[in-house]
Amino acid sequence: GNLLTILALRLQPKLRTTITAFVLNLAVVELLFCTIILPVSGAQYIWLCLHNESLLDDRFCVFFALVRFSLTQAELQTILAIALTRCLAICSIYLKQMMDRTRFKVLYLSFIWLYSVCSKIPIITERWAQYEFNKRTMECDISTSDGTYKRTRMLTEAIIPCSIIFVLYFLIFIKVKCSSLSLEKFNESSTKSSSTLQNISRKISGVSVRSQNRPTNNRDARVARTIFIVYIIMIICDTPVIIAHRFEHLEPKGDKFEFDLNLFLLAHILYWTQYIVNIFIYILVNQQYRKAYIIFISKIFPHFEQFKDSRFPWDPNPPSRALNHNVKIKVRAPSCHEISSNEYKPSNCIPDFHDRRKLQNSHSAPLIKHQHIVGDCEEGTIV
Repeated sequence: GNLLTILALRLQPKLRTTITAFVLNLAVVELLFCTIILPVSGAQYIWLCLHNESLLDDRFCVFFALVRFSLTQAELQTILAIALTRCLAICSIYLKQMMDRTRFKVLYLSFIWLYSVCSKIPIITERWAQYEFNKRTMECDISTSDGTYKRTRMLTEAIIPCSIIFVLYFLIFIKVKCSSLSLEKFNESSTKSSSTLQNISRKISGVSVRSQNRPTNNRDARVARTIFIVYIIMIICDTPVIIAHRFEHLEPKGDKFEFDLNLFLLAHILYWTQYIVNIFIYILVNQQYRKAYIIFISKIFPHFEQFKDSRFPWDPNPPSRALNHNVKIKVRAPSCHEISSNEYKPSNCIPDFHDRRKLQNSHSAPLIKHQHIVGDCEEGTIV
């Protein structure tokens, strides 16, 4: 599923945005986790069940734990990057244009990987702690004399980033809600306007200015919503493991606490699930990604092309044909007779030669020439 995400999204020019670049990075992280960490972890637990000893020695534990914790941190930092870039994009058009540059994408992705790997260097050098096989949890883990370093690491690498992600998505929700209310007020004021010609001019100018960024903004908003669901799934899958690791170092005190290895293993199975369910989230939630998957699969199995425009009941309404294609349409102002008789309708055709001469001579309703805009109409009608 992660390999399909990488191949399908990479070949779609319309989806080559900053957020999609982070989604591709997230798929790369999960692909590496599924091809390296999951097979080794599975072999480790099978070997433990059969021989009651570890398959991995302390030297391999260092490498294995380094890769596992680095990929986990890269995943969390990528989700944080998606939330941060989306929050900044809706606050400033200048920041959005800056973040759409290739240099920004390369620098941010490089920072994610460098930070994820370099933050584990103190453990490799055994300055504060070290990686070794934990006989109690039967896995490669951090070994310390006390739990201070584990608590510090949990705070800086898990709790703080997750809290920042939650706050950013909360700000995004507030901003989108305020924008929706402002748009509703604007639409109400537009419908109450007495001048039909002013309404037409306002709509034309508004569409011509906003139409360039609207499709990209809508796609980014849908991707951000999808990644928020991925974030919620990640929290659900990670919480049991975090709780288990928090209490595994405690000594049993009567009947108050008893470490159960079977429950610990079930918590890890739930933790591993998050790395294989994202493909289903993309398919169910994001219509653009689902279409990209079908287009890619159709190149191998052509009969899948019939499902290209398939929709789920919860998908948003499809945009009109004029919004899907950048077309040139003819726009005109209503005639004086139409305005005076209040018979003007947006579906009326272009005026004939005599009406056009009257408009030009009277200067009361000048003819609007061809505009290269995107509007919710057909050719030869009014926007």
